Amino acid sequence: MLPKEKPKEDYSLKETTPNIGTRNITAANHKLSLVEQRQYVHVRIARAKILPVNNATGTCDPFVELKIGNCKETTRFLGKTSNPEWNQVFAFTKDGLQTRIADILVRDKELVNNKLIGGVSFDMADIPTRFPPDGPLAPQWYRLEDRNGVKVLGELMLAVWIGNQADDAFSVAWHADTAAVSSQSVSNTRSKIYVSPRLWYLRVDVIGAQDLVPTDRNRKPQVYVKAILGNIVLRSRVSKYKSVNLGWNEELIFVAAEPFDDPLILSVEDKIGGNKEECLGRCVIALQNVDKRLLPPAMGDKWINLERHVEGGEEKKEEKFASRLHLKVFLDGVYHFFDEPTY
Repeated sequence: MLPKEKPKEDYSLKETTPNIGTRNITAANHKLSLVEQRQYVHVRIARAKILPVNNATGTCDPFVELKIGNCKETTRFLGKTSNPEWNQVFAFTKDGLQTRIADILVRDKELVNNKLIGGVSFDMADIPTRFPPDGPLAPQWYRLEDRNGVKVLGELMLAVWIGNQADDAFSVAWHADTAAVSSQSVSNTRSKIYVSPRLWYLRVDVIGAQDLVPTDRNRKPQVYVKAILGNIVLRSRVSKYKSVNLGWNEELIFVAAEPFDDPLILSVEDKIGGNKEECLGRCVIALQNVDKRLLPPAMGDKWINLERHVEGGEEKKEEKFASRLHLKVFLDGVYHFFDEPTY
């Protein structure tokens, strides 16, 4: 009997659709991809008001204590005030919480054993769940209660919700299970999220230029096109034509990342000897206005008017004239990037 043939491994690329929260989000329609989804109870402590003062000193030195299961955290100490503002976010791993109640207590550091001023309790089953693209829950005011559920003086502004690592508040939150890590390092050590911006090829096909105006018309110009995107600079070769009407037919390629913060700057430069160059005209193109190619057919070309800065008195004046640059410029989406760095 012949042995069974081992099935061939399939190494082809496949699209995955991970279930993040209550929504299916793919890398194609969302910029965030979770490596490992975990749920966290987020608590944003904003501020308090009208807290009672100590009868002996006439002051109050408040802080907030968060008790959720076997986890306990406190806000920073702000000093003596009845209207403190903390603006702190805490995150507790939901899987490790062995409790049904989340207690948020306001205590006075001036009193014996940090005596309780009042608190607010939440049933874990009633805490809302919010996953991106939903934003974090907005804080609201809660009246403080004593241990018997009786309303007392003072109010606390806070928000409690269940989210995951893609939550906007996660990167700035203090994590209850990282007590040995400084708060400044939490965002670098705890996040399990990778930002994958959508990348495009920015293709600039420099065809030619028309009616350039060099300063010295008695010499043959040595002209090239310089393209700048962010901190990347590309240059075409010097045109073999030595006149005011030039041609290159050369393609310059950048990698551009959404949301296209940097514009494309094109300038026509003339080498006038040594290391000196003269700008014969320039133009600035916002990538938001550039056509996108999503199918193989070629894109059309266009003529773009150039602007030039000339000396006029004490200030440089912007001069518009008939010089034009002939090119094709478009964002190419036919060829896809995966996790390539932008640079």
